[in-house]
Amino acid sequence: MLKVFLSYASEDRSLVEPFYNRLLSDGFDPWIDFKKLLPGQNWALEIERAFTDANVVILFLSPRSVTKRGFVQREANDAMEKLRYKLPGDIYAIPLLLESCEVPSHISDRIQHIDLRHTDAWIKVRASLNLAAEQQKIELRDGVEAGPFRIYTDKIEETYEADHSHQIFILAPRFESALLETQAKELTVIFAGRTAKLVAEFRSQSWDSGASSDHYKGSDDLNDSYGIAFVNAKMLSLSFSNHSFFAGAAHGNTFFRTYNFALLPHLSLLGLPLFFSNLSVGLQKFSQLCLSELEKEFKARVGSDADDSDREWMRRGAGPKWENFRAFTFDRTKFTVLFPPYQVSAYALGTWGIDIPYDDLLDVLIPDGPHTLTRSE
Repeated sequence: MLKVFLSYASEDRSLVEPFYNRLLSDGFDPWIDFKKLLPGQNWALEIERAFTDANVVILFLSPRSVTKRGFVQREANDAMEKLRYKLPGDIYAIPLLLESCEVPSHISDRIQHIDLRHTDAWIKVRASLNLAAEQQKIELRDGVEAGPFRIYTDKIEETYEADHSHQIFILAPRFESALLETQAKELTVIFAGRTAKLVAEFRSQSWDSGASSDHYKGSDDLNDSYGIAFVNAKMLSLSFSNHSFFAGAAHGNTFFRTYNFALLPHLSLLGLPLFFSNLSVGLQKFSQLCLSELEKEFKARVGSDADDSDREWMRRGAGPKWENFRAFTFDRTKFTVLFPPYQVSAYALGTWGIDIPYDDLLDVLIPDGPHTLTRSE
């Protein structure tokens, strides 16, 4: 059953509740806080869990929600960032207009909204959700054709019940290829090993010395999934989004791990410095471009310019240090740097993906460097 997370402003509860009931009666599995949260639960943590577990996120837009900071804004930002690594045409985030309002540009520039005031609106919503359910079912069963590979998704689920329980949900890639058979096997081994390590390390939480105390009774959750940023016959770029929730914590944690490969003449892992001709000048310029784009994105999300403390936070997380840009992907025209919560801004603003076009870096990139291989067929 398709899991659908409903993001809305609390002031719009009476407007949103009928749509929750419609989703339920139409055979979907909707999640909304006032229906699902139980007394005594950590509400912030449960909301994050539901958001992470969802197959589709519905964003209810109104004059209240588009100007409200906090969880509503964070959910919208994170949903837009997750879209980066969905397949073209995949349905993941659906903006629904409750009342007339200005749709934030970081949403309207990327996906079409549905105006619920139109008579055929719910027919379109239901059609989109049914298509999303079919897309995800087919991708799990048949894999996805991507460059020289067919990529299958292996699902790993584990539930351990005890005083200190845990739940693990991982989606991991498995590669097959007639053209690049050795590389496909090596990639599958790399990511199977990553998955096994994640599971073993997460299980160790139950051995923590504080795990038996009453304060920490509950469930630790791990949710890990991947997305393909780019692939052709010579290059591969993919990212993993890892969400963990620990009993007793105020909220969950998110981090990114990216893998960037040259596929020929053999599989080689590429770090960002390998793209640059002059490391010190290249790093300075890359950082400056990141900081400039972060300020623009901040204004698009918040509706006002970053102040001095906001800019200082950005400089700490995106200043000229290579380790600040470990989580990067590439495609035909640009690098994308992924920043988890807290690295460049407050937790409430969510995750960030900043695009840096190759054209803005031509004077510091190696002229025939790895990025040029993305343009090969």
